[in-house]
Amino acid sequence: MQRFPTSLALISGLAICLPLFADEFEREPINYSSATPHNPISELQSELTKQKTLLKFDADRGYLASVLNALDVSPSSQTLVFSKTSLQRSRIAPHTPRAIYFNDDVYVGYCHLGEVLEISVADAHLGTVFYTLDQEKSASPKFIRQTDSCLICHSSSRTQGVPGHVIRSIFSNSGGMPIFSAGSYTVDQSTEFEKRWGGWYVSGQHGKQSHLGNLVIHSRNVPEPVDNSEGQNQTDLS
Repeated sequence: MQRFPTSLALISGLAICLPLFADEFEREPINYSSATPHNPISELQSELTKQKTLLKFDADRGYLASVLNALDVSPSSQTLVFSKTSLQRSRIAPHTPRAIYFNDDVYVGYCHLGEVLEISVADAHLGTVFYTLDQEKSASPKFIRQTDSCLICHSSSRTQGVPGHVIRSIFSNSGGMPIFSAGSYTVDQSTEFEKRWGGWYVSGQHGKQSHLGNLVIHSRNVPEPVDNSEGQNQTDLS
């Protein structure tokens, strides 16, 4: 009888400590949400405000090409993810994958007919900072900083409790919906090759190694064992 109150106290203490840990970056000296960012996006926005730089709008892809050029991000860096695992999930499916372009400092996410460009950037003081840019033609386009809507996924145990990037490998059905019952993998430098790129398109030769890229599950459950032989060593994704 004496053990239950003690256990309850420990659980209550844990419940109190978890939110405090999660919000640690909102305190001094970081003050994540209220601090003024200093990064390539904030610098670009300053130039836009002063009209030292202009972004060109394209009827097909909005501001994508102009933003990539302004941030020195190569279009050839494009990667394609078809699982519905990001902000504009209704736009993403195997036939309309989300494109991600990147360099050492910036990631730019683009969805076909998407409402916004999604940008994450490395900030020397704040770590990873998130922005969106409306894909509507405007005389004064503006990058909007995002906090809560992005931190739901980008500030968790997957990112060690601080704002950061997440790469996941999952099983997706023909509509791009994740099949979470089959499990998923958070990918980092230690993840085995065979567990990588589930929900992503992958091209190129890799010999006898296997991965989960290009795999679409056409049933309610993921069959065991997983057969992704058709997804390997693909050089044409058309």
